[in-house]
Amino acid sequence: MDNSRHQDSINQQYLFELDERKPTHAELWASQQEKHSLDEISAAMGTLQYSDKFFEALEFMARFRKYSPFNAFLMYVQNPSATFALTASHWLSDFDRKIRPGAVPLILLQPMGPVMFLFDVTDTDGAPLPELPQLKLDLPENEISGKLLDNLIECCKYDGIRVTRAQSGSQLGGVIYPTETIDQEIEINDNLSVPVRYELVISEHLDNNQSFISIVHELSHLYCGHIGSPDARWWPDRLGLGQLECEFEASAAAWLICSRMDLTYGLDSTLEEYSEQVQQIPQISIECIINAVSTIERMAKGQTKIRKKSNNS
Repeated sequence: MDNSRHQDSINQQYLFELDERKPTHAELWASQQEKHSLDEISAAMGTLQYSDKFFEALEFMARFRKYSPFNAFLMYVQNPSATFALTASHWLSDFDRKIRPGAVPLILLQPMGPVMFLFDVTDTDGAPLPELPQLKLDLPENEISGKLLDNLIECCKYDGIRVTRAQSGSQLGGVIYPTETIDQEIEINDNLSVPVRYELVISEHLDNNQSFISIVHELSHLYCGHIGSPDARWWPDRLGLGQLECEFEASAAAWLICSRMDLTYGLDSTLEEYSEQVQQIPQISIECIINAVSTIERMAKGQTKIRKKSNNS
């Protein structure tokens, strides 16, 4: 057999193996983009794949911490230049300002209702503006993280996440992985317990702030679906996603959570590399990042309940 025919045979075998290879959970999830509305919006925009616009969106969502991460992203999509937005009635009652004729509202989802309409400060006229509130928490950083940390660890129990500290070197941040124990449960109260599903281990050398950041980062991996899911209704199963994509998503989610809570969290090495110059970012899911942020924010506020499993899980 000559070299060209031999190479053709190798190529055909390779293509056959590709056809036979089963797609990963991550690939199956990504193939259903029509079900992932925020990723569909992001793709349609065609700009968030570049680092400068992606970090611009993150910083925007961090500023608008009064609103959910989902609504903050919707605001960014509609008006990336928005700086301070309220409803027409709030502009009038709080600042004695009226909406300019022809102003286009920002349309957001309203809790316990359909939608709400907001207007940026640039769409208003009226009384002189005072210094606009920064919506920051008036507590020392370590005290904030201590309160949030207690809530976070307690709410981890509801998803079967056992948080422990290890006698490791100070360089270890944390790690999360499916438990290898069988028939062990986490007690939530006298009448309620859930099976242990995951082990989340952090170093005993970390202070409150570092512990909170480390747990948030590991939970971001979980809720972005990087280590699978016991039920696809709870969070996605994206096993098989590349290591770079996993670290990028978890780092972005952790940065956004901490920034929205006034906790110092500098860009880690994964994100810093992309922030130094404009370049294309990995193929990540903005929807998974935002959903993970929403889940962990609720946990840090102590707003968690037992999840119900679907019939086919």
